[in-house]
Amino acid sequence: YCLRFNYSNHYCVVVKPCYFELNYKMSDGETVRGVITRVYDGDTLTFMPDDKNEAHWKIRLAEIDAPESDQPCGKESAQFVKNMALLKDARIKIMDQDRYGRKVAKVYVGRRCVNKALVQEGLAWHYKDYSTNAEYEQLMESAKAQKKGIFRQKNPMPPWEWRRKAKATEKLKKGGIGAGRGS
Repeated sequence: YCLRFNYSNHYCVVVKPCYFELNYKMSDGETVRGVITRVYDGDTLTFMPDDKNEAHWKIRLAEIDAPESDQPCGKESAQFVKNMALLKDARIKIMDQDRYGRKVAKVYVGRRCVNKALVQEGLAWHYKDYSTNAEYEQLMESAKAQKKGIFRQKNPMPPWEWRRKAKATEKLKKGGIGAGRGS
């Protein structure tokens, strides 16, 4: 948006910053067509817009958090995304940009939303810290009730807890609390 203020025939212009590289102008929710060129894990991939002047975009799937690669069902989640989307025509709807510079988006292959499909199959959690979408919550509860994917486990650990635990373990290994005290 742009706001203009007139102070005695002088204009002050306030412009909302654009977070998309290469001056790619996009309104919120605009759909961009392209191809999924790489799958890193169950919720991160690379997208090449059809506009060949654009660089590859790293995409973080919106509304969800998939298991980490070294976590139970992590490889299964990534394989699901590869089977569904890799090297296929796709549409993305950008919702935001995360602190790592990735575009946070919903990804569609054909008429199917990859984000929803992962939750439906029990291969990702609804990421409540970043989403209040009731549909994703319902899809996750249904997958739990049907014991699909990660919910086949007795006590599945959400990825955000897995990462927190891994970070604490790494800190201990590098000389954090309790290191060098015979523990």
